Amino acid sequence: MPKKIIDDTINFGLGLFHYSKDKIEQLVDEMVDRGEVAKEDAKNLIDDLVSKGEKEKLELTKIVKDNIKNSIDMSQYVRKDEIKSIIRDELKNILTDKDE
Repeated sequence: MPKKIIDDTINFGLGLFHYSKDKIEQLVDEMVDRGEVAKEDAKNLIDDLVSKGEKEKLELTKIVKDNIKNSIDMSQYVRKDEIKSIIRDELKNILTDKDE
């Protein structure tokens, strides 16, 4: 996929979730005034754009979280759950050694 298409797609998605419903309504109303959208189609268009914006936001959030998680997993840092597991294992070993 060419870089321009990817950039445009990302920017479109970022633009949609950046706008509030009021701003989208205002933009669609302007499109109706210019004759670019039929008045009877305006509500459906607004609903579609708001829905797409919310979906794009969720997808982008998931992508960012996944990338952060992958970066952390690939790093040399120890996660909190790993530290807890190590401490738990060491405590078990200490208690087991005392019992013997």
